[in-house]
Amino acid sequence: MKQYMQGFAPIEAELEAKSIVSGALITKLNTAIPHEVYLDNLNITMESVQISGVGTSRNVIAQYEHNLLKLGIFRDVFIDIIKIETEGGSAYEFTANCMLAGGASNEAKQ
Repeated sequence: MKQYMQGFAPIEAELEAKSIVSGALITKLNTAIPHEVYLDNLNITMESVQISGVGTSRNVIAQYEHNLLKLGIFRDVFIDIIKIETEGGSAYEFTANCMLAGGASNEAKQ
């Protein structure tokens, strides 16, 4: 069984090398999320990351934007859309457009 599993190691390594998105990138993005922000969608390309989610206030969304910039993997982070999700104004939908810094494919694999 051990020999059988070792046979998959080269295949796994090749797939990881060809992968655009690594676990490390997802982990970095995850560390930037404040407690009152909930993500709905994540779209990653070679040049950018687009994140859609909901925050409990405009301030917490601004904090998320700040946290994303502090990661050092984006040259620009822009909150494109903020709209009130509920009538009472207790939740705000947003979309963050993040342009990767440096070599785009390099950053996506971090």
